[in-house]
Amino acid sequence: MKQTTKNALAYILPAYNPHTDTHYAYLYPFIESVAEDMDVFLVVEKATERPSFTSVSEIHTKKSKGYIGRLLEGIWYTLKARMKGYRDFYVHYSFIGALTAHFVTRILGGRVFYWNCGMPWLYKRGVFEEWVFRYILRHTILVTGAPSLRDMYVKEYGLISEKTRVLHNWIDTREKIEIDKTSIREKLGIDKQAHVVLFVHHLSQRKGSDMILPVARELPDVTFIVVGDGPDRERLEREKSDNVHIVGKVPHKDVKTYFSASDVFYMPSEEEGFPHVILEAQQAGVPYVASDIGAVRDISPREQQDYIIQKREPKIFAQKIQDMLKSPVDSRVLQNHVKQFDTQKARERFIRLFS
Repeated sequence: MKQTTKNALAYILPAYNPHTDTHYAYLYPFIESVAEDMDVFLVVEKATERPSFTSVSEIHTKKSKGYIGRLLEGIWYTLKARMKGYRDFYVHYSFIGALTAHFVTRILGGRVFYWNCGMPWLYKRGVFEEWVFRYILRHTILVTGAPSLRDMYVKEYGLISEKTRVLHNWIDTREKIEIDKTSIREKLGIDKQAHVVLFVHHLSQRKGSDMILPVARELPDVTFIVVGDGPDRERLEREKSDNVHIVGKVPHKDVKTYFSASDVFYMPSEEEGFPHVILEAQQAGVPYVASDIGAVRDISPREQQDYIIQKREPKIFAQKIQDMLKSPVDSRVLQNHVKQFDTQKARERFIRLFS
């Protein structure tokens, strides 16, 4: 068995891609930072290139593409970690990772922490997939992003609240964000006098892409920038009006440029958990109009509350965007508020999960 003076953790990461446009971009430096104080055994389920983590004790990347192969590899790496003395397993979303960690720890002892942060009960799964998901929730320690979300999971899935944990999402508030709108707009080819509304998300109805064009038509004098890709992109490009500019997929590291060029961030999602994009807007000092969904209201300052919308209707979103453009929330309010979600605070709380 492994002898170490550090707390030991086996971390199961679904994907590694340093050029990702997803929230996984936040996980990579976070894991590296956590590994400075914890002995981390990392299993990566899919990778576009060999993961680069200098502080992680061991890194294993699955090679199989099929479900059975990935399951068998998962059992092997989980068993290997357990035999080396790792008792705590942290699984980010992965069904396969959660199942393999559960089966191994059930036989050899240990704990499985399973991160899930959203509103999965709003959408139908296949019967088998739903059964697997519910099995995972009942046999692991659920970790989610906010107390209100935890309460929803407990209610929807009949979980025991004491067997759940809360860990907020994070952002590096020490990072300096360029906010010279004029020069950035020149680089992006945007009129420096324009009112600019930004949408950054997966282009699907679940994430609100159905509300982009109807609202843009209500505000013909406002420029809408759409950053993201997904199943709804083709329709948006086909039907868009002159005031809508679809950028497409952008590496996460470059998204901050678009926030800096914008006056208002717009998030009309049907479903959210603890959206990183709201933290990104706050860090950039960009006020937002968003759906009242998931933990959005919980993580927003008092000055933003009137711009969190319960009813997803184009005219309501358009009116709130117009109001925000006329009288925006002070950027300093947002930037001060987001400090409570700083990476360092989340890192300390994460490590305490396994104390």
